[in-house]
Amino acid sequence: MKLLFRGGLNKLDPDGWKKSYFYEYSEIVKKLIVKGRKICFVTMAKPDHYFDKYIIPQFGETVDTIGNGTKNVDWNKYDLIFLCGGDTIPLKEGLLKKKFSTDILKKYAVVLGDSAGAMLMAPYFYDSPDRKSINFIKGIYPDTKTIVIVHTNNPNYCNEFLIDKVESFAKEKGLYVLKLKENETKLYDERNKKFLDFNFEELFNKD
Repeated sequence: MKLLFRGGLNKLDPDGWKKSYFYEYSEIVKKLIVKGRKICFVTMAKPDHYFDKYIIPQFGETVDTIGNGTKNVDWNKYDLIFLCGGDTIPLKEGLLKKKFSTDILKKYAVVLGDSAGAMLMAPYFYDSPDRKSINFIKGIYPDTKTIVIVHTNNPNYCNEFLIDKVESFAKEKGLYVLKLKENETKLYDERNKKFLDFNFEELFNKD
């Protein structure tokens, strides 16, 4: 598995969606579809159909959208899985309900987690509805040994209080902290336990 972490997008920016992974990687995704690769967008961090207006105009029915109403998901068939952003707790609950596990994915599957999707692929993630109190909840991929802070350049989602609390918790647990700006993406190098820059298209050359 190749795991990508992305820092979310600015919904207040009129062109924010144009800077998102929906558009940044769209041409590469279309090439992969032509080659027969299987791709899905996991949207359970938001209500079903929330992301349709960004997925359907570009990809139509050539990709799968996995929402809360989707049944019998075969995770092993996918070459590229997008974990779309939103609320982390519903995303976690939805994935577990649908028996998602990194152990059953294809060996070279690429998983991109954006915002809530990135936060979840960790030993713990933070939940801070009011940006004043913070709870820490177990994530679903402890191997990264990292807590991910997203939207770090957007004060609507991130502030010094949150960063301080996350860093203190991470230190207590012996974890690293990855801070991501909006639309910033890093590749997790499992072998060396580092986060790297990367070429998205080249991720699919070895399988």
